[in-house]
Amino acid sequence: MSDIRVTVPPLDELKEAFAKFDTESSGAIPVHDLGALLRSVGVVELKEDDLQALISEEMFDKNFDLPEFLALMVEIGHTLPAPGTEKKELRKAFKAADSDKDGYLTPDELRQAMDGMAAEPLGDDEFQVMLDECRRDAEIE
Repeated sequence: MSDIRVTVPPLDELKEAFAKFDTESSGAIPVHDLGALLRSVGVVELKEDDLQALISEEMFDKNFDLPEFLALMVEIGHTLPAPGTEKKELRKAFKAADSDKDGYLTPDELRQAMDGMAAEPLGDDEFQVMLDECRRDAEIE
């Protein structure tokens, strides 16, 4: 399964999202709604193959309940971090990647940091696409 990293909403928001999909108030959701539910809570990078593997691994019947959904979020690699944990980890990673300590990451610094963390480094074309998208997103904000 691919390594998926997104920010997970607080537990109450996960419960609320589950409840929206539980249209019959039965406490269970049909397995065919799993992909839409995951996308609604921010797991947009999940590929169809990964979704099928999750369904098989978790051995969901025709329905799954809230505890199974929350367990699935943990299985995917999503945990609810203590407040401030993500920011501290990001700052630590940024400082490690900022080799010239100027407060900015050059494309070379970013590439070196990403290659050091990845099981399989991005190809040059993939890295350039990612960099172009980051620049476009920065221009929009």
